[in-house]
Amino acid sequence: MTVGLKIKLLRTEKGLTQAELCDLTGLSSSTIVYLENDRKKAQVETLIRLNNVLTNGDEKVLLELIELNERK
Repeated sequence: MTVGLKIKLLRTEKGLTQAELCDLTGLSSSTIVYLENDRKKAQVETLIRLNNVLTNGDEKVLLELIELNERK
């Protein structure tokens, strides 16, 4: 699994659109699209923001996101 696929999976499980995720995280729509399509490596701060919204700060998932992101 890639970091982009994991982010998309978490987003859809939470029932959020990309636009809603942008609003909740303060990230731009292009950032979300690039991350979900694995076109861009995320900064740790970005992963933390996403994780806080998508998993309510679950540290295990955050570590998984960081590990997947480093593989890119």
